Amino acid sequence: MIDAGHDVRRQAAGYEQSKAAAAMQAAEAEVLPDMLGEPAEVFARLLALDESQLVKILALFVGRSYNVISQEAKRTNTHGFDAAAAIEQAVGVDMADWWEPTEETYLGAVAKAKMMEAVTEVGCDAADLVSMKKGDAIIVAQQRLSGRRWLPAPLKAYSEA
Repeated sequence: MIDAGHDVRRQAAGYEQSKAAAAMQAAEAEVLPDMLGEPAEVFARLLALDESQLVKILALFVGRSYNVISQEAKRTNTHGFDAAAAIEQAVGVDMADWWEPTEETYLGAVAKAKMMEAVTEVGCDAADLVSMKKGDAIIVAQQRLSGRRWLPAPLKAYSEA
């Protein structure tokens, strides 16, 4: 398997066990075997493919190179174009289908106040989290957020942001 610069595999906690990883592995198993070999041979195989097959390959490599930095200023290039937002809008990505707040992915890295804010946003009471130790608060917050499709601001769909 080729892993050229696929940052999400190195940076996202729990990526290997995620739905996104499973989808990417399935796409790679379908597409990558034809992309291995001498460059001239690979190029000849590419020229022989129909448009739908080429689109699958393009989609895979866009997905593999897709990298979002959560700071808005860094996401937008010098021309004011946010490629990540454009891709997400074009393909209708809803990050709530792919991500859930857990200790590893979010709750363990934020202050209790942020956990409470998230729990409150999904319509649950968060007042009891104040008096809990952080580890206990994480467990309770994770339970209250589970299945609620809550996302932190950097992952919210652009139509909602």
